Amino acid sequence: MTRAGSGAGLVGGAAAGDALAELLPTLRAFAIPLRNRFRGITVREGALLHGPNGWGEFSPFAEYGPAESSRWLASAIESATVGWPEPVRAQVGVNVTVPAVGPRVAHEIVARAGCWFGGAMVAAARLWLRLPWWSGCISSLISEPSLVR
Repeated sequence: MTRAGSGAGLVGGAAAGDALAELLPTLRAFAIPLRNRFRGITVREGALLHGPNGWGEFSPFAEYGPAESSRWLASAIESATVGWPEPVRAQVGVNVTVPAVGPRVAHEIVARAGCWFGGAMVAAARLWLRLPWWSGCISSLISEPSLVR
């Protein structure tokens, strides 16, 4: 795999395995308690790898299979060994993922995050919404408790 436009990249197959073998001694596992249950978990677990170009993070969810998890690992290896391209913009929009909580807690999570986009767990199904619209909905739910069932 090669990072688009970078001219450099991590080659798949044996080269990726060699890179991983060099990074394994730097592996640091983490377990971070979550404020709210998310996807059935209360602790987010993963691993950090440190390479010549900084840190890479690997934290697929437990239900992910080898194919999906391998993409997460490849990304961590690439981040640690290839690094990041030169920025092309001053800001990058990020999202906040809101677990399946009541509207008041959801509003607090969104307000605290300061992000541009949000993903909400609604009846444990993922729903992505642009925050200006979604924030209005959450505000309506809080001011109109009769809307919450």
